[in-house]
Amino acid sequence: MWDRWTRMIGEEQLKKLQQSSVLVIGIGGVGGYALEALVRCGIGKVTIVDDDQIELSNLNRQIIANHLNIGEKKVIVAAKRIQDIAPQCQVITICDRFTLESVGNFSFDSFDFIIDAIDDIPVKAELMKRLTNMKKSFIASMGTGNRYHPELLEITMLHKTSMDPLAKKIRSLLRKEHIDLKIPVVWSREQPIASKALGSCCMVPMAAGSLLASYAIQSILKKND
Repeated sequence: MWDRWTRMIGEEQLKKLQQSSVLVIGIGGVGGYALEALVRCGIGKVTIVDDDQIELSNLNRQIIANHLNIGEKKVIVAAKRIQDIAPQCQVITICDRFTLESVGNFSFDSFDFIIDAIDDIPVKAELMKRLTNMKKSFIASMGTGNRYHPELLEITMLHKTSMDPLAKKIRSLLRKEHIDLKIPVVWSREQPIASKALGSCCMVPMAAGSLLASYAIQSILKKND
């Protein structure tokens, strides 16, 4: 299944991906697409963390959601999908929610790369703080809700973001902890649509997830080169 991919990167680089382990925290709209891309690029081991069930409202943007699996645990559905795509990929499922306490107790040592696709702001900030202090390789997703335009997404450093309410709150929390804000993130230059409730479409989370995965893949391939 890797023929067209190895034409681009070569067998040795594919082997590096197949020997790598990636943690994806949150497999909703953004994290689900990131996970999909990782698996289709040959990552050999993925650990996925999410405690949610698939709901009807997920159908408009989450790649794992369909009418047949509503009510099922996301990690279970995602694991089955991965096995259907790449049976050789080792999948570890953690059906749990990251909390401030669990971030402190979780062992990140064995992962080559970590993707943060959660939206709980205090937990996200604590996670980014810990990973930065550990000098782990990771990237975090900023806000994708109430936005239409995937072409306005980009990868930058947290301190360069603007117009993103989530990123603003994260920056504030991390500054109080004296954390260096040169943290890689996916964010949008699009001004969020003013709305009383958070809305979403599939194009922006899809593109954000692809950018997260692209950064992870490139980071892994650059290691030890």
